[in-house]
Amino acid sequence: MLADAPLPRSERRRVTVMFADLVGFTSIAEQLDAEAVHRLINTCFDRLVPIIEHYGGVVDKFIGDAIMAIFGAPLAHEDDPIRAVHAASAMLAAIAELSQQEGLELGLHIGINTGVVIAGGIGSLGRQQYSVIGDAVNLAARLQDLASNAEILVGPETQRMTAHVFDYAALGEKAIKGRSEHVAVFKLRGLNPRPSSGRGIKGLQSPMVGRHGELESLLAVTADLSKQRGRVVMAVGEAGIGKSRLLTEWRNQSFEQLPQVVWYEARCLSYTQESAYALLRDLVRSLIGVSINDGEDDMAAALHQIATALLLDQADQVIPALSHLLLLPASRRFDELSPQALQALYISAVRRLVLAQGQHTPVIWSIEDIHWADEASVDVLQNLLQLHNDIPLVILATSRPDREVVGWRLVESARDLSGLELNLAPLSLANGRELIANLLHFDGLPEHLRTAILNKADGNPFFVEEVIRTLIDREAIMHDGNSWVALEAINHIELPDSVHGLLAARIDRLPSELRQLLHIAAVIGRRFAIRVVAEVLGSTAEKMTNSIDLLVDRELLRRDRTNPNGYLRFRHALVHEVVYSTTLQTERRRLHGVVGETLEALYPSRREELAAALANHFMHAEHPKAFEYALLAGDVAYRQYALREAIRHYERAHDLSHHYDLPLSVVRGLYLNYARATELIGETKQALDLYQHVLERCESEHDTESLIIVLIEHARLLMLPSHHRDLDRSRSETTRALELATQQGDRQSEARCYWLLALIEGHLSRFTAAEPWGEKALSLARELGMRELQAYCLNDFHRVAINNGQPELAERMLREAIELWRSLNNLPMLADSLSGMADFYYSRRDLDQAVRYAREAERLALMIGNAWNLGFSRSVLGGIALETGDIQQALHMFQSSIEQSSLSGPIMLNMYGRTELIRLYRMLGDYQAALDVLEAGEAYIEQVNDEALIALRQLFIAMRLLITIEQTSQDPAELSETIRHILSFELGEQQVVAGVMLRVIHIELCLKLGDYGHAERLVAEIVEQLSALWFGGSLVSNYRARLAAAQGKLAEAIEFSEVLINEQPAGDIHDLWRFRAWRAEWLEAQGQFTLAVSERQHAQRLIQHISGNILRDELRERFLGLPLVQATLQEPSSSFII
Repeated sequence: MLADAPLPRSERRRVTVMFADLVGFTSIAEQLDAEAVHRLINTCFDRLVPIIEHYGGVVDKFIGDAIMAIFGAPLAHEDDPIRAVHAASAMLAAIAELSQQEGLELGLHIGINTGVVIAGGIGSLGRQQYSVIGDAVNLAARLQDLASNAEILVGPETQRMTAHVFDYAALGEKAIKGRSEHVAVFKLRGLNPRPSSGRGIKGLQSPMVGRHGELESLLAVTADLSKQRGRVVMAVGEAGIGKSRLLTEWRNQSFEQLPQVVWYEARCLSYTQESAYALLRDLVRSLIGVSINDGEDDMAAALHQIATALLLDQADQVIPALSHLLLLPASRRFDELSPQALQALYISAVRRLVLAQGQHTPVIWSIEDIHWADEASVDVLQNLLQLHNDIPLVILATSRPDREVVGWRLVESARDLSGLELNLAPLSLANGRELIANLLHFDGLPEHLRTAILNKADGNPFFVEEVIRTLIDREAIMHDGNSWVALEAINHIELPDSVHGLLAARIDRLPSELRQLLHIAAVIGRRFAIRVVAEVLGSTAEKMTNSIDLLVDRELLRRDRTNPNGYLRFRHALVHEVVYSTTLQTERRRLHGVVGETLEALYPSRREELAAALANHFMHAEHPKAFEYALLAGDVAYRQYALREAIRHYERAHDLSHHYDLPLSVVRGLYLNYARATELIGETKQALDLYQHVLERCESEHDTESLIIVLIEHARLLMLPSHHRDLDRSRSETTRALELATQQGDRQSEARCYWLLALIEGHLSRFTAAEPWGEKALSLARELGMRELQAYCLNDFHRVAINNGQPELAERMLREAIELWRSLNNLPMLADSLSGMADFYYSRRDLDQAVRYAREAERLALMIGNAWNLGFSRSVLGGIALETGDIQQALHMFQSSIEQSSLSGPIMLNMYGRTELIRLYRMLGDYQAALDVLEAGEAYIEQVNDEALIALRQLFIAMRLLITIEQTSQDPAELSETIRHILSFELGEQQVVAGVMLRVIHIELCLKLGDYGHAERLVAEIVEQLSALWFGGSLVSNYRARLAAAQGKLAEAIEFSEVLINEQPAGDIHDLWRFRAWRAEWLEAQGQFTLAVSERQHAQRLIQHISGNILRDELRERFLGLPLVQATLQEPSSSFII
């Protein structure tokens, strides 16, 4: 440990380096004896060195007749660059004066540069001298060489940091020896004629200033909470702007305003950004009243107690999932769940617990620093935000205004929910003055000094406080027992150019043992366990008490609110960043390694929870364990469905794997999960590349077991609709995997291969060929007890049963799948089967059952954040709304289905939503909207290499032509050649829905063209395809009636229309109004006026119902302007419309 190896003095520092060389000294020395030369050079140095020291610099070394001086090491000042330039100016004047006094032609040329160096002992063991080395030193020396007599040249960094004080002439970009790139060089001309100030002050505590409006808004939220109304609140502002202080004030006053409120706190930490569910875990600990430092038994007991008290006999429905989230050992049975299922369990369990809590008392969640939130927690919290609508719950989160971080999604979600957003602006000058006066308890500072503080702090309360504390540390202001008194020296203290410089200056003034403690803590992270620091130091927490108290008193550290005796935090992120950045890189590497080993030794049972932190430490330490922990962190995140976090860890493990000779079993595990996680976020090409890489290695090492596994996964991905779909190769690899599995006696892999072969045939619409493969897969899965594969087979192959005309079998399969998913706690797939059942009942025209299953699927999908099933359930709900005449709901549901399926990737679902929306807009007369949706759909499917989408492409072509005819009222005869070309498309064995939709549009084109024979053949094909489905009667009767009317066979048309009306459910309003309108026209033409009036009245009522459910005025007018609608609403006429 470090007790045996004291922290070296060497560190990274930002310093200003000066080289000053006497001009003319060599020629003078040639004319003098050695004793006179010795006296002269010492006289020169006697004049120059005190000036350097006066301005806080130190002489690093004398090099002949030159001096190297350092400003900023070993002790930093916030204005070191300014001090160096001031000293250089004074040194030029001193040498000029000496030259005049001695009657000699002496001069001085100086080079100054600012930058990062390595500062510490330089030299052999036992003969080391404090110095600095680095490129910044070399550039200062080159600038001195470049300078002429009586010139001071500075580098770009020095000029930038001192330009507000000094005036410079830009000499342009200069070639500097030893540097590949030119450097901007500046010559000092003197003081800036219009300098800006940089002076400061210091203090302690103040009441909250300048946030009374925000506080009143929060107290209004508390008042609403007392009336059972919840809210989502986001407090957004830069670091140090006062977000945490505002929360503290609100918390204190909320308890006074609403004593019964229960307040839970969670916070994000910078080093847990890649630890899946770190924030959610912290929140759940707060919900059950424990801290991370509590033992597993205490956590389990607290969880059981809270859950039982709130949920009574339903507690067992949440305890296992929350135990797993808290990484308690008794919950390992969930490890086999898919990441999606696990995340859904977490959402459901937390939701149940919070809803139960909210039934008893108002609740406030306070979540700080979501700009450091992990992605998995953000995904869950986005689903939980809406809880404020169900119970008296306020969710308040604070964030920096960083729109690039994943936590910003919570801010955007809050906006979508009309949440309260408080954007904390910098303090006004008046508020800043008040803050300074409050901190110092007096208002007698010189005006220029107070203005300088406010200008530098730029309205940031933290920066104001830091400036004041720096002045107190320097004893520029002192406490006389009653108040703070400004000393005379205050006028000579420059304000730091940045908070970084300010904090570095404060830290430099600490004793070495405190700086050592801070350096170790900074390597651990912003928040750190006292026990870990003590172990690294080879000390104990008790022995460190005094040091900790000093650092807390100086407000560099603060005790953690949740565990003040066990954990400390850097008071601000900037303090942590400054300390870490000044640690030498070699020392950082060593410390990261020591910290990693310490965490392993102290917390052997928490490897999974700490995997991300351990991977980070060992990676920075360049230790081989980095790969092990990066892989473990990826696996943990993957199991919890934190996919992007898993990918980041896998990428790190992948990069590290090249440095080690790893066995194939380890590489296979990495690549399979890495590829699967990449696939699940839609990066199919990268996933295929990963599978291909490990596939080639399996081949080269002749590892049959691994080869079977990888072939199955690769084939499965090649089968799915994407830009890279290759069904032939998918079949080939599946067949090969099946042969190898059969040879090896690997029956589980055989079952998976049968499942894949059935799916491949299904994707090619070869349902007869798919059936035996599906039966083999399901039978073998049952025999081997592969319950998850059973559920997948039942869920996937019910569609084969539907297409093969076996609806009763399809229903039984879905019911069994639903039962299996419930028992497996696989909520995403449960939602999928529920949506499938809703779609099944919708196709059977059992709308009540369809709505029940669709709503359950929708609720579940919303709860677990599953976009695919949200899109699926809403597509069914859209169809139901359309048939019941709720046009606005239908539009909303179809649009939402398209959006959700675009997010999750299922192409056929996306296309179904688009075609239904096109049909709806077309029926409402909004042809341009229909074309817009159509064009977007064409662009979408053109990106996908999928033979099964050929029918959809042809459907869009036919739809476009039909819409164009209807929109422009163009004579179909003029487009006969185009229509016949489209009708010539070979309609082979397509999926039922796609095939029927395509034939329907072809029939519409035939009616336009007058090709009734072709239309009748298409109707016959529909009859054959739809023998098992609901619209095998009503759809066919529709077109038989219209074909008969078009050919003048009105009696036959009336007969078919009567069959249609009897078959059509009463709720199918959208289609029924047209049927009745046509039937009225046909009856009237046949002289059956009484029946015609009755039918027209039916149609008119349906039209009024539909128009009343169209909220957009423009769309309603388009619908009411359709020729058929107008004809129906007017007096009876002798014309009829097809």
